[in-house]
Amino acid sequence: MAAPAPLKIFKRGNDSPSREKPNSAKSPANSTRLEEPVSRADLDAQMDEMTTRLDKFLDTLSDKLAIVSKEMFAKIEKLDVRLNEIEARLGQKASTVGGMDTVKETPEKE
Repeated sequence: MAAPAPLKIFKRGNDSPSREKPNSAKSPANSTRLEEPVSRADLDAQMDEMTTRLDKFLDTLSDKLAIVSKEMFAKIEKLDVRLNEIEARLGQKASTVGGMDTVKETPEKE
């Protein structure tokens, strides 16, 4: 099994990955720092956006699970109907075999 690829580090304002090798020695000049300070308003905006996206994702997931749940219950109901039909047919066949009732009931304990 291959080892996972190392994480690629992106600098703020730069869309391309860092060209550093994963295990290279880092000097202060090569360290990954933000090129400019991030304001509190920017952080709040990013957090709001992330919260909104996460809420949408959870809504989508919830909707999909609701659909799957409904489909599962519909399948279970169909299986229940089929089992009831089979049980009824077996009961009819058992009661008509040889012209007498061959189904024995378990006596109740007193």
